[in-house]
Amino acid sequence: MANEIIVRIGSTANNYAAGRSKPRKQQILKIEKALHKLGEELCTISF
Repeated sequence: MANEIIVRIGSTANNYAAGRSKPRKQQILKIEKALHKLGEELCTISF
């Protein structure tokens, strides 16, 4: 199930990146929130 979700998200993101489709406003907000969360998590990593 998790793999299916990842594939679906990847496929959708690929369509956005290629310009084949545009996300709705709500989807843009979800993507931005997820990217900010990822960025915050990456900032906490120390080497």
